[in-house]
Amino acid sequence: MSFSFHRITIVATMTIVLAVCSQASAQSDDAEMRIQQLENRLRQLTGQNEELNYRNRQLEERLRMIQGGAQAAPGGQPAATQPGAT
Repeated sequence: MSFSFHRITIVATMTIVLAVCSQASAQSDDAEMRIQQLENRLRQLTGQNEELNYRNRQLEERLRMIQGGAQAAPGGQPAATQPGAT
């Protein structure tokens, strides 16, 4: 009877070890997959950020050009050469 009990104990222990190992492996795979997803998302967001920064610089440059043109445009001449300027 002790042989049978010993054998059942070994089988039960092996079953538990295999279950724990497979669960740890699944969690490891899940963690690795999650890390890959996060890395991909980070790359996407970095690209979007760079694109938006580029577009923002373009808009700021256009705004400076418009503001510079608006300041020089009121008389069609720069302020120092307008009639009556000293």
